[in-house]
Amino acid sequence: MKHPMRIGIAGAGLGGLCLAQGLARAGIEADVFERDAGMHTRAQGYRLRIDADGQRALAACLAPDRYALFRHSATQAHGAPRWIGPDLAPRGERRPDNWRATGAADAATATQDGDLAVHRQTLREILSDGLRARIRYGQPVVAVDVSAAPAAAAGTLITAEGQRHAYDLVVAADGAASPLRQTLLPHATAHYLGAYIVYGRTPLDPARQAALDAPLLEGATVVFASGLSLIVEPMRFAQPLPALAERLAPGCALSPQDDYLYWAFLGRPHALGSPALEDHPDPAAWLAGLRHAVRDWHPSLRRVLDLADPQSLSQRAVRMPDTVPEWPAWPVTFLGDAIHAMSPAGGLGANTALADAASLAASLAAVRGPAGLRPAVQAYEDDLRSRGRAALRTSLAGTQRLLA
Repeated sequence: MKHPMRIGIAGAGLGGLCLAQGLARAGIEADVFERDAGMHTRAQGYRLRIDADGQRALAACLAPDRYALFRHSATQAHGAPRWIGPDLAPRGERRPDNWRATGAADAATATQDGDLAVHRQTLREILSDGLRARIRYGQPVVAVDVSAAPAAAAGTLITAEGQRHAYDLVVAADGAASPLRQTLLPHATAHYLGAYIVYGRTPLDPARQAALDAPLLEGATVVFASGLSLIVEPMRFAQPLPALAERLAPGCALSPQDDYLYWAFLGRPHALGSPALEDHPDPAAWLAGLRHAVRDWHPSLRRVLDLADPQSLSQRAVRMPDTVPEWPAWPVTFLGDAIHAMSPAGGLGANTALADAASLAASLAAVRGPAGLRPAVQAYEDDLRSRGRAALRTSLAGTQRLLA
């Protein structure tokens, strides 16, 4: 049955799309406004680790066929993670507390042990399936009007073109640079932690596979050095993703994806080979800096960069807020990085956003009349703050350990 409540979501990232899927399952209309011109207008990043919380959230929000597609699109795990130094000596004492091994991709339930490693673009395509008529690409939300009379219970989205759209609830899921958070909660800023993360990938074509050491191709490897760490993980897909989608969720279009070796450096700018990464727009320059930074590492680790695709690199400064703040009882709420942007250490950002989405979808699905909306949102916000604050603490501790 169609629910009379209408929700406006700013941002078609993982959290916003997961929320829209959960609301659709509950019969609640949701429009998603996205600044990008389309799903494939820019690179969406590479490997994501989806932990037990993220898996439960996806199971709650996705239709069963889409959830099955998500699970089977995960890569195949073959070996236990390695914790080593640049000389390949064991360094397990620096392992982040929240790290879990990657589980089998074909497990049947959301409660199995281990994380799932998925390609970010693939997950976003699954989360968009069935929602394309509700996603308004090329329409960034720049402001929200919360001045309506309480009886109207309306929040009004304002797009860059000046269009106004009223909803019973507006959800800011528009990322770490959220214009809505900056406008409504200007004090809730994310602080620079003095570190950058640089992502890249090394294609796993036959020639490169033959040149790489076998342990790098079997499971995750984490290298701890002075002031920086390197995470490497193979991304191997059991079968072509378009064919997998056709078999498990006909109508869901997945882009083909070749196997690759995902890698990411987290470190202080000087340890990464550049004191100001933002001043160097050329990914080839970042790669050259990284190669210089690891010049004394074991040859098998240096080879990952020697064989990397220079154009695959991206980077960003690591920023986090001190906490998840309080805010008034507005017809606006927040989700994911828009309110608790996290360090990539431990992979908590995406998982916490997915958990936010499932929590909010469940709260709104239980609303039975206009009077129940505000208590439902309040319950979600209480849950959001509790989970978000705990995740921020864990993410900060993991970051400090990786940067030691």
